[in-house]
Amino acid sequence: MWPSEPIAASVIRIPSNARNRCRSFISLQKDHPMQAIRIKKPELLAPAGKEEVVWAAIEAGADAVYLAGKNFNMRRHRADFNFTAEALERSVTFAHARNRTLYVTVNTLVGTSEVDLLRDYLLYLDALGVDALIVQDLAVVALHRSLGLKVPLHASTMMNVGAPDAATFLARHGFTRVVTSRDITLDDVRRIRETTGVEVEYFIHGDMCAAQSGQCFQSGLIFGKSGNRGQCMKPCRWKYDLMSGAAADQPVLSGVHLLAAKDMCLIQQIPELVRAGVDALKIEGRMRPAPFVADLVRLYRNAIDRYCDNPLAQSRTLPEIADMQQSRVRNLTTGFAFNAPDSRYMDLDGEREPVFLSYAGTLPTLQSDAPPFLPYSGPGLNGIPDRPIELTVFAGTRTQADAAAPFADNLVLCWEGDLQSGSHWDLTAISDLASRCKQANKRLLLASPRIITEREAREWRLVAAALAEELAGFSVTSIAALEGVRGLGKPLWGEASLNVLNPEALRFLAGEGISRLLPALECGFEDLTLLADHGLTPFLELPVQGPLVAMILEHCLVGMALQGISKREICRMPCAIDTFYLRDARGTVRRICTDTYCRNHILMENDLCLLSAVPALMSLRPASFRIDARLADPATLPACLVAYRKAMAGDPTGAAEFSAAHPGQPFNRGAYPKGIIHDVEKSITSFER
Repeated sequence: MWPSEPIAASVIRIPSNARNRCRSFISLQKDHPMQAIRIKKPELLAPAGKEEVVWAAIEAGADAVYLAGKNFNMRRHRADFNFTAEALERSVTFAHARNRTLYVTVNTLVGTSEVDLLRDYLLYLDALGVDALIVQDLAVVALHRSLGLKVPLHASTMMNVGAPDAATFLARHGFTRVVTSRDITLDDVRRIRETTGVEVEYFIHGDMCAAQSGQCFQSGLIFGKSGNRGQCMKPCRWKYDLMSGAAADQPVLSGVHLLAAKDMCLIQQIPELVRAGVDALKIEGRMRPAPFVADLVRLYRNAIDRYCDNPLAQSRTLPEIADMQQSRVRNLTTGFAFNAPDSRYMDLDGEREPVFLSYAGTLPTLQSDAPPFLPYSGPGLNGIPDRPIELTVFAGTRTQADAAAPFADNLVLCWEGDLQSGSHWDLTAISDLASRCKQANKRLLLASPRIITEREAREWRLVAAALAEELAGFSVTSIAALEGVRGLGKPLWGEASLNVLNPEALRFLAGEGISRLLPALECGFEDLTLLADHGLTPFLELPVQGPLVAMILEHCLVGMALQGISKREICRMPCAIDTFYLRDARGTVRRICTDTYCRNHILMENDLCLLSAVPALMSLRPASFRIDARLADPATLPACLVAYRKAMAGDPTGAAEFSAAHPGQPFNRGAYPKGIIHDVEKSITSFER
């Protein structure tokens, strides 16, 4: 029998620590006599590539929609998708009239030639009253500040936020939300939310990239069409052979889609998403038609409402599952939400692959030693004092560092190591090397891991603090790494993985303490001349020799293929006793390197070599040239450095000696000949300030 009088609030006591733990996903209704607990519903965020999709998604129950204008977006393969000014204005009006929010993606890398266009676009979007911008390039952050814009900033997944340090950095610069990396677990997401207080958005459905977000360069290097510019040609969807052996001649698997990830689907995991404190659940698919998006939104809307309104009724046997299986594009996976996935993460047969945008391609190899570029002759460097150009070596082992030290001005040590070569550093070796470098008046810096989750962030802070007094500085690979060492008072350099192509982003990082920077790996020579026009190339270190890392994978292809396991399981470590490669349909072979975190680094087929371009590169007056020696033979490394020293001194014999020492070995010029910015369309110049 129910009592005739309301039960006093004091009857139900919820300890303060329990309230704190669950505050992110529940609210206590204090006016109710039973202090009923209501679960906070996360925002359901739907994609839209056309105007009718906005209407359909909102009518189906989406709380918010994200879309893009004709430029600066990650879906640029078809001209009939994305929004004109008029369509964008109608969509904002439609959404706001129904109390829904609308976000605009401005999440590509930006070239110097596009900055004025970007400035106009940001002013337009701010005046239009969109609810947030989803951004990747730090130029947007810099312009947002200098223009005094009010529109909130959300960090795109392309910023690769995988640790609280990255979210902390972004919060300092006004970001209210981060779209986390797709390669982290819900536990990682929860820690970001609880540690920083920044809202988190997580992909729950749709296309998955095999490579780490923002760190895939294969399409840009091969085709000049970059995944960081919304034009990825999807080499991850090609068929490959997995090969082994020093000569890459031993087949392990043949003709399978080794990099073709299944589609994400987390409709059965709504409770876990809510408990992790995820503020927004994001559906991928801005190229999908209105009925497809509406059906997905409706299914997720029902699942979210069912759980949040009555958690006792939650069941994994949802009626939506059958519908989702029926309408799926690819086979489905939970991805990294609960741990590193095993071999079931990949659709090896590729039978459900909807479209192939390209077929096997390769980087052009050097055909001549003739200078490939004309020297820079613009006025941008007038008045800037001349200074000697330095030579920096990126070393993976102690023997490489020892071999390079007599010929280099700077040594940068690679953090991750390589399981095939057994390379890794310890504090004693670094300390000893630092002492020797000081005596020889050379700089020794330590580079951070390329990918930073909470584990790497913690290790990076500890090691950096321990070595701060001995090292000349640190070279940071990401905003998380930058946040981890910004208080140590040491000189900071920036690695190419920061993806800088324009003056605004470069100046922004200079304001954060970066004194020397490698431009983005996809930066072309023409892009460098535009930076020279702004007088900024003297702050750059230009890569001239060594392997090009085309992709970084969180999972281990070798473990998946040979043992069917994830990297969280007991592994026989085949990558430590053999060398593995991907071979495409053209027979092009790309090496797979595995670092100490069991991440795969897929290299381009040939090393970068710019000996013949040294005079043109010197005309840009960079701070230094970078030779990546992580895979170099210590016995032959000195000869390579001598060749560059001679070229820098105007002595042509160095290049001839280098060619004679590498007869028939193919090299390439990376992204220098074409870059990735040439594809810009002037389709939004009508936007007025």
